Amino acid sequence: GTWSQWTQFSTCDKTCGGGMHIRHRSCTSGTCVGDSIETASCSDHQCPGTWSSWGQFSLCDKTCGGGIQIRHKTCVSGPCIGDSLESASCNDHPCAGKKYVQPFSRNGSKYGIAFSEK
Repeated sequence: GTWSQWTQFSTCDKTCGGGMHIRHRSCTSGTCVGDSIETASCSDHQCPGTWSSWGQFSLCDKTCGGGIQIRHKTCVSGPCIGDSLESASCNDHPCAGKKYVQPFSRNGSKYGIAFSEK
């Protein structure tokens, strides 16, 4: 028998992790010996890892003056690329100054009490 030429291989059925592609040929005359379909492996490289969603941010480590809060994610499968930890600034507003009271006087005469900020 006589076979036709093989077709081009089909597109791989997977983009990573090992897939298959197929090509065909037809028996054009007589009784042909052999297979009319051929398969081959493709996309054998490992698939990239899968991350979970980010968790909630932690509480800020400072109440004022600029702190940091952190959140995590977990590598669910495969080799994950990137960081599992993310930080963000928080409570960037300045801390209020400490207030103290001192007697207020001018030229030795007491006028009352003054409030100062440091």
